[in-house]
Amino acid sequence: MFGDAAHDVGGFASGEVVGPEFAVVAVIHEHVPDRGEHRGRSRAGRYRTVAGDLRVKEVTVAPGGDGDGDDGVRAQRFVIYHNPEQAERDVVVRDHLVNHLKTLIDGSDAWTPRRRDELVGSLKTKPGLRRYLRRTGSGLLRIDHAAIKREQHLDGKWLLRTSDTTLTPDDLAVAYNQLLAVERGWRDM
Repeated sequence: MFGDAAHDVGGFASGEVVGPEFAVVAVIHEHVPDRGEHRGRSRAGRYRTVAGDLRVKEVTVAPGGDGDGDDGVRAQRFVIYHNPEQAERDVVVRDHLVNHLKTLIDGSDAWTPRRRDELVGSLKTKPGLRRYLRRTGSGLLRIDHAAIKREQHLDGKWLLRTSDTTLTPDDLAVAYNQLLAVERGWRDM
């Protein structure tokens, strides 16, 4: 179902398949460029419980955003999963990142602008920290509480985008979990 290559691109953990049917899995974050996923995750709908505590919501979006497909182009099917256990882990990880960032910028108001620029530059390779940092108009470094608030509603959620209408959300979740197990196995070799 998923191709044998999975990779992390721009914050997306993704598994892709080559052919007429495709599946792309993405961990949802606000800082990732949108490839149409926003339309899928912003649609109203109710979650239902599938396996254990895993909740799922399914949405279909036409290529132009309206109707069932324009000019023969297939609608995209989005399946949004919410794992409460992962949501708890996401909160802990974010808290650790923010606390670490606070220690990095503590006392930076007294620094020279160049030293503050150097710190910001060093954080460009650390997107986990960088996304919670903001600069004031005068160049001072602050924690971006608005970014933290935007990401809180995404805790524990991941999104699968596919054109395959034959697979149930349960099947897609199992396939994705199998993909993660294979990736974990390759990393541990």
